[in-house]
Amino acid sequence: MRSSFIAPEFASQVLTRLLLLAICAGAWSGLGAAQELTVNVRERSGGPLTAEAVVRVIWPGHGTMVGTTGGGTNQASTATFHVQPGEFDIEVEAAGYDKATEHAVFTREGLRQTVYVFLTHTGSRPTSTAPQGVTLTPAVQKELQKSLEEMKKGRYDEARKHLQRAQKLAPSNPDIQYMMGILDYTAKDFPAARKQFEAVVAAYPTHERSLLMLGQMQLDAKDYKEAARTLQKAVDADEQNWRAHYLLALASAYSGDLPNAGVEAARAAELNREKAAEMRVLGAKLLMLEGKNKEARRAFEEFIETYPQDAAVPEAKKYIEKIDEAKKSADAAVATQEALKVSAMAAVTETAAKYDEIWAPPDVDAGIPPTAIGVACSTDTVLESARNRIERQLGDLEKFSATERIEHQMLETGGTWSKPSSKDFYYLISVYHNKKLPYYFVEDRTTDLSNSSFPTSIATRGLVSLGFMIINPAYKDDFQFSCEGLGSWNGKAAWQLHFVQRKDVPSHVRSWEYRGMTYPIPLKGRMWIGANTFNVMHLETALREPVEGSLRLNREQLSVDYGPIRFQSAATQLWLPLQGEMYFDLLKRRYHHKHALTNYLLFGVDTRNRIKAPAEPPPDPQP
Repeated sequence: MRSSFIAPEFASQVLTRLLLLAICAGAWSGLGAAQELTVNVRERSGGPLTAEAVVRVIWPGHGTMVGTTGGGTNQASTATFHVQPGEFDIEVEAAGYDKATEHAVFTREGLRQTVYVFLTHTGSRPTSTAPQGVTLTPAVQKELQKSLEEMKKGRYDEARKHLQRAQKLAPSNPDIQYMMGILDYTAKDFPAARKQFEAVVAAYPTHERSLLMLGQMQLDAKDYKEAARTLQKAVDADEQNWRAHYLLALASAYSGDLPNAGVEAARAAELNREKAAEMRVLGAKLLMLEGKNKEARRAFEEFIETYPQDAAVPEAKKYIEKIDEAKKSADAAVATQEALKVSAMAAVTETAAKYDEIWAPPDVDAGIPPTAIGVACSTDTVLESARNRIERQLGDLEKFSATERIEHQMLETGGTWSKPSSKDFYYLISVYHNKKLPYYFVEDRTTDLSNSSFPTSIATRGLVSLGFMIINPAYKDDFQFSCEGLGSWNGKAAWQLHFVQRKDVPSHVRSWEYRGMTYPIPLKGRMWIGANTFNVMHLETALREPVEGSLRLNREQLSVDYGPIRFQSAATQLWLPLQGEMYFDLLKRRYHHKHALTNYLLFGVDTRNRIKAPAEPPPDPQP
């Protein structure tokens, strides 16, 4: 159980800031009828904060208000203020957590609004990361591929030779050292494997796969508390990894932190629906460990009713019999502890990243990213607020530009990527408005070289506009939207929206051109909308189904990160794409495109030279 004790030095800070409340209150008075603003403070995982926190609401030009939250319940992890509509900076501090800052927009007059702030445990952020720019060159990938092939055949000495060659080519790449550990693990040299994973984690504390394997080995060695610490770091490194949550649930159970074990098991079930049944059984076992045999019996019964054909049904029935026969709850708990030990030994992590099979990220519908428990959202409200935010930001703009770097790769025979070919472009974006479309974009590229074509004959366009156009009011009936809940992106609270193109409506926002024909692209995907600002933070799209015919587009996955851009010569800030990645399977070939946008400038304000007219688009396939 987590303590809500506040250190003396922190308590003095709390007292000082509470005194500020009386001083600053006058600055907020006399401004008309105030409205209610609630700051909801949560753990980075989405659960309510169980410690007390100090909350400061800063309104530029009007002063600061200070309040505190309670600890221990969802309701108590909030602080309420009365404010006027406007934009605020909100700072939150709590003992044992890093300070968090959120920018919030409060414009809905007459309505209450909640701002969500996620806190991260002090020390859980990475202290160092892998070197920037470290890549797997074709030569390195070839050695890794050969090593995996030899490993599958049980020829470990030959596999090690290939890894050693790869390490000479890329001595600072942690993935190669990780594969050394996998080799030792597969060869059952567990001490050597553990040493390899420990070395990777020591140099690169957020190397997720090494953390996962090290945590698994610590579980196997019954170092339960150490395993829990390691697996918590694995969860922090990738909150969407269901196996990390599952193994952390086991480690927490062994360590005696049963409530956290239950939370992590539930998270694993949310992330991997195929494991939902298994997690239900684990949850019932955890209830037995807590001595809650009545609740455990009900959980087993509900599992049997929900999954009558599951292979674990006989096991569940046996546990029901044990509960009924046990004279003391401790008897059942001991039996369950033994069963959990068996489960832990069976939950061996997958031993290698399958470079020969995985060429693109999982489909957007492969799993639902975790959301905060007990926080509902309105799809219509989130969409309307995001649209209004975009319209306000774009209302007075006509043109802006950026420098765009595009990198192209093709997947070659044998599963290795070709050497990247890249080019820099001037990227000119014109913003138009009319009665039918509140906003739409025309995007043009050109270079300062005589050859202004794309790095290859395949050109990708529309990166800036795609996320905005999907939620454009003019196309609101083209997609089915659903708000999945309060998620997070880069540690910030975000509403998680899933969308899919309706089958009776052709795509108006995405298409490919090939040999003079245009192919509408049916999309599905997910976007993260800032819970406090309603800016688009991240977008992922995929094909609703493959596009047949001459195009033969079997797969297309796009991921776009957005961020705040403040133009130097004007008091204007927009949330615009910073980088994007696209994987696609076209005409029986597989490709990878990377886009990076920098040096955003307001046309006619920040720019000093005219931008060349865009080149004619290439005749080959282009989305």
